[in-house]
Amino acid sequence: MSTTERMIRVYDRTMPGSNPRRYYENSGYFNFGYWGSGATSQRAASDALVDQLTGRIVGKGGRILDVACGLGASTRRLMDSYAPDMITGINISHAQIAAARARAPGCGFNVMDATVLDFPDNHFDAVICVEAAFHFDTRDGFFKEALRVAQESGLENYAIDAVHMLGIAEKGRESLNWNLEAIRLAEAAKDPKARRWLGPLYNNTGWTYFDMGQYTEALKLFERDIEFRRQSATNVEVGIARWSAAKMLRHLGRVDESLKLQMELLEDPDRKNNDSEGYTREEIGECLLLLKRSGEAGPYFARAWELLHNDPWLSRDEPDRLARLKRLGGK
Repeated sequence: MSTTERMIRVYDRTMPGSNPRRYYENSGYFNFGYWGSGATSQRAASDALVDQLTGRIVGKGGRILDVACGLGASTRRLMDSYAPDMITGINISHAQIAAARARAPGCGFNVMDATVLDFPDNHFDAVICVEAAFHFDTRDGFFKEALRVAQESGLENYAIDAVHMLGIAEKGRESLNWNLEAIRLAEAAKDPKARRWLGPLYNNTGWTYFDMGQYTEALKLFERDIEFRRQSATNVEVGIARWSAAKMLRHLGRVDESLKLQMELLEDPDRKNNDSEGYTREEIGECLLLLKRSGEAGPYFARAWELLHNDPWLSRDEPDRLARLKRLGGK
């Protein structure tokens, strides 16, 4: 039995069980949902998640595809916004498709692999997938299909989203190439929503270059990020981009420039008594060490440790970094 077949068997046995039915109030849902809307029950949270997805769709008059529709709860929710004959659900489980047909009458359903869609070009105007993409074999296959559909429909925002997800699904050089393609598409986009991707893409791709030791390329992207965010972003976001660029300068040996920029950031009211101040003081300390001014560096490391040592992420993933801050700060 293949891994996919075992997965189908597990879900086919679990989803219709008495406990899930009770917990999800016989709705047919089987996901975490969205609780930020003030939901007071799991069913309400699951409804809210579908609403969050459809709320991003501009114009709801066309056809929509519900990928990995499960027992049809998300498909049924779509009927609040779409005519049944405009809705199609797909799943790889025959049993789940049978249940979905009963729950969402009038909608179309197919047993189909999300990574090998068998529909004509330009058939759908929108696609949703509720908490299921991590099961796809492979995820990049699904996102490539989503990219194809979005590009053929002229949906720039969704096309860039799909390319961005391909960058996450892939690793190494292939991941970088997808991120660079996403930047190219976003810079050329006419849709303002699509262009909003540029900030996150510049940032994420800059750190990818940093992890690869390509600090010059990383700096270029952070500098582009600064200019982009100055046009529309908050002061906090601009500060993050400037801090990132300053860190690249330090790694490139341009320590005096890096120190000057970090000292400017330290005066920012948004970087007071928070983790942003901690990271800024850490970088100042590192610059001072490189400039052979270790006596001046100590207080910066000490304050950085005070601001960062309770951070759960750093405590879990970078305990050595915190220990170094403590030691250099004389704590």
